[in-house]
Amino acid sequence: MATKSRGKVLFLVWTLLITIGLSGITSLDIWFNRYLQTDYYKTAIFQNRMNYFIGLLSDYELYSVPLEEAKKNITVTQEEINDYRYYYGDLNEQIQNIKSQYEEQIQTAKETGSNEAEQLYIEERDKKISDITKNFQSDEYVEAKIEKEKLRQLDEYYQELQYGEYDYKDWADSFQYYFKNKKTGEIVTNLNPSTGETVESMLNQKNTKFLQDIHVDPKDEWEHQYISLDSPWYEFGSSDTVATEVSILNGIKKNIGSFEGQIAVPDNLNADSMLNKDEENYKIQQKQVIWFSVISIISLAVSCFFLLTRRSILKQWEWSFYKKVPIDIGVILLLISIIVAIIGLWGVYDQFEIQLYNEGESWKDVILFGCLAWLFISLSFVQISLLYKDKLKGQKLTWANTFINTCFKAMKRPFILLFSSRTPLTKLILCLVIVFGLGIGLLLTIMIPIIAPLYLVVLIIIGIPAINYLVKTTNSLNELVVYTNDIMSGQKVSDLAIKNSSELATLADNINTLKNGVIISQNAQAKSERLKTELITNVSHDLRTPLTSIINYTELLKNKNLSEEEKEGYVAIIDRKSQRLKVLIDDLFEVSKMVSGNVELKKEKVDLVQLLQQALGEYDENIRASTLDFRVTKQEPSIYAVVDGQKLWRVFDNLIGNILKYSLEHSRVYISIKLEKEQAILQFKNISKYELDDNLDELYERFKRGDTSRHTDGSGLGLAIAKSIIDLHEGMITIDTDGDLFKVTLALNVNDMQQN
Repeated sequence: MATKSRGKVLFLVWTLLITIGLSGITSLDIWFNRYLQTDYYKTAIFQNRMNYFIGLLSDYELYSVPLEEAKKNITVTQEEINDYRYYYGDLNEQIQNIKSQYEEQIQTAKETGSNEAEQLYIEERDKKISDITKNFQSDEYVEAKIEKEKLRQLDEYYQELQYGEYDYKDWADSFQYYFKNKKTGEIVTNLNPSTGETVESMLNQKNTKFLQDIHVDPKDEWEHQYISLDSPWYEFGSSDTVATEVSILNGIKKNIGSFEGQIAVPDNLNADSMLNKDEENYKIQQKQVIWFSVISIISLAVSCFFLLTRRSILKQWEWSFYKKVPIDIGVILLLISIIVAIIGLWGVYDQFEIQLYNEGESWKDVILFGCLAWLFISLSFVQISLLYKDKLKGQKLTWANTFINTCFKAMKRPFILLFSSRTPLTKLILCLVIVFGLGIGLLLTIMIPIIAPLYLVVLIIIGIPAINYLVKTTNSLNELVVYTNDIMSGQKVSDLAIKNSSELATLADNINTLKNGVIISQNAQAKSERLKTELITNVSHDLRTPLTSIINYTELLKNKNLSEEEKEGYVAIIDRKSQRLKVLIDDLFEVSKMVSGNVELKKEKVDLVQLLQQALGEYDENIRASTLDFRVTKQEPSIYAVVDGQKLWRVFDNLIGNILKYSLEHSRVYISIKLEKEQAILQFKNISKYELDDNLDELYERFKRGDTSRHTDGSGLGLAIAKSIIDLHEGMITIDTDGDLFKVTLALNVNDMQQN
C-alpha cells in the first residue's frame, strides 16, 4: 500500500515537472522577443520611451504655439461651408425632417388641449427651420458657426495639453537634449553648461548612457507618431478636436521650420527619474524571465529522463469504474482533459506576461492557472494509461462496446417514430440529431480510422437520406426567400408552387394568398385615393354653385335702381339657391352621421307595401308631369317588417327621385316588392338617359353621380344615404346594369326584424 502511495506521489511530481516545463516553453517567447538584450538602452522598450518623450518635447518646446496665435490662424474654407450646409441633405430635405420630428408632438399637444405646449413646439420648430434657412442663405452665417466650433475644439485641445504637461515634466528629468532651428537658429535645450563647458563636452559617449542625433520636421508630423504611450488625453486621431488642431496648427508649425540636434541619457541619472525606474524594472523582469525559462527547461529535461527510466510510473492508477466506460466516451474525456490543460498553460503564459508589466504585484492568477494545468495534465496521462491498458492492449475494438451503439439501440424505436411523424418540428429534430451524430462520427473516424466502415454504413443508410431531405427543404426555403423578395421589390410574379414538402407547400400557398390580398389592398387604396380626390372636387363644385348664385344676386340687390319686381325675382332666386344649399349640407351631414354609425334607429312595425305607395304618392304630380310609364307590382298586399319608417321612406324617396332625374324620356319604370326566402325584396328598374360607368360600386360613394357631365342638379348623395340606411337595417342593396338598364335591389330581413 505504501509502495502504491509513493508511486502516485512520484507520478504527481513527474506531472508537476512536465507542467513547469511546458509553461516555461511559452516564457522563452517573451525572453527572446523582449528581454534578450542585456543593455536596456538597446531595447525596443527604451526606444518607445524615447520616441514618446520626443513627441512631448515637440508639443511643449519645439513647436509650442500660444492659444491666441492659434486662434488667429483659424480659417474656414468653402468646402467646409458646403460640408456643414449639406451634411443632412438639401434645404427641403432638412426642413421636411424637422417638420416630421415635431409633427407627432404638435398633434399630441393639440389632442390633449395643451395650447401652451403646442405653441412651444411650433416656436421651437420654426426656430430650427429659420436657422437652417439662414445656413443656405448666407456663407457668413455658416462660417461663424464653424469658426465657433473650431474655437471650442481648440480650447479643449489646449486644456488637454495642460493636463499632459505634468507627464512631460516627469520624463524631461530623464533626458538631456539640444536642438537648433535650421531656419531661425533658435536653440532649444535643457542643458545648463557651467563656465568653460560646451555642448559637445556635455553630450558625448563618455558621460552619457545613450546619445543619438535627431531630426524633427513638422512636414513629417514627427510629433504625432509618439503621443500614445501612457496618457489617455494623447490619443491623437480619435476625435474631431485632434483633426481641428492639426489643420489649424500645421501651417504655424511648418513656418517654424525643422530642428536638428541630439538627445541623450546622462550617466548621473536621478534615481527617482522615470527612465531610471523603467531600467530597474526591465532588469528585474529580465531576471524573472530567464530564471523561469531555465527552471522550465531543467524541469522538462528531468521529466523526460524520469519517464525513460521509470516507465512503470504510468501504471500506478487503477480505476475500476473506468473499465465500464465505453471507449468512445473515454476518448472524448481525454480530449476534454487535454483541451483544459492547454487552456491552463495558456493562462500561465498570459498571466505571467501581465504580472511582468505590473511589476510582480500578485502571482495568484499564475499559480491558479498553473494548478489547473497540472491537474488536467495529470488526468490526461492517467486516462492515456487506463485507455491503453483496459481498452486497447490485447483487445479488439468492436461496435458493440461503444457508447454510440448503445445510444443507437436505445433510440432506434424513437427514431422510427420520429421519422413516421409528419410534423415539421420532429423532422427538423431528427435531421439535426443525424447531422450532429455524423459530425461526431467523422471526428471519431479521423481519430480511430478502424471504425470508418461502420461510419460509411451509417452514412449511406441514415445520413444520405437525411442530407437529401435537408437539401430539398433548403432549396424550397430558398425559393420562398427569392419569391418573397420579388414580391417586396414590387415585381409581378406568378404564384409559387412547392411540391417537395407539404409544410412548405402550405406556407407557399399562404404567401400566395397574402400576396393576392396585398394586391387587392393596393388596388383598393388607389381607388380610395382617386375617389377622395373626386369627392373633394365634387363637393367644391356642388356647394360652390348655389353659393356663387347667392353671392351674385346679393350684390345685385345692393343696386338701389332696381324695381320691386326685379328685387322680388332676385330674392326668390336667392331663396331657391339657399334651399338648395341647405339640402346639400343636410344630406352631407346625414350621410356622414350614418357612415360613422352615429344614428339611432326608431324601429316599429311597418307595412313596406304601404310605405312604398306613400313614397310614390309624394311624387304623383312629378310622375304625371313626366313622360315615364311607372309599372308597380306587389306580390303580397302587405309585407310587415320592424324598421325605422322615416329612414326607409328616405331610401324610397331617393331612389324614386333618381329615377325621375336620370331615366330616359318615354321609357318604362318597373318597381316591384315581394317576399322571398324570409326577405322583403324590392326592385327599382329604369332606362338611363346617360351612359353608365362600369364601376358600379363607386355609385355608393358620396357625391358620385351617374351623370358624369353633371347636367342635373343632384347632390350625388342619394345612393350613399340609401346604402347607409340599408346597412343600418342589416339589409343589402345591390346595383346591376345591362346596357342602359339600371336596376337597384333592396333586401330586408323580415323575420329577424320581427323578432326584435
